[in-house]
Amino acid sequence: MVATNTENSETTKDVWYVDSGCSNHMTYNKSWLTNLDESKKSKVRVADNSTLKVEGIGNVRIKSRNGMHATLENMLLVPEMKCSLISVGQLNENGYTVIMGSNA
Repeated sequence: MVATNTENSETTKDVWYVDSGCSNHMTYNKSWLTNLDESKKSKVRVADNSTLKVEGIGNVRIKSRNGMHATLENMLLVPEMKCSLISVGQLNENGYTVIMGSNA
């Protein structure tokens, strides 16, 4: 998978995409973040080679389809993103196992 900065729509804006190509968890939605540190500013390059501003780092609590909850730490706040991304690499580094398949 590759991170892209695509057009936002009401049907996809609250969907999280699991992305094997991005190096960090990212969201555009500041209201989802807890423990937000807005002093952590930087830039991130996305798949279309554009550079977007990182406006802070925090944590997000997510709920999977089966009802399980997890807290994703070090989530980048990138207001210009059109969707939210979960980094497979970051999940692996934090002890999670990611299994992808046609019926997953």
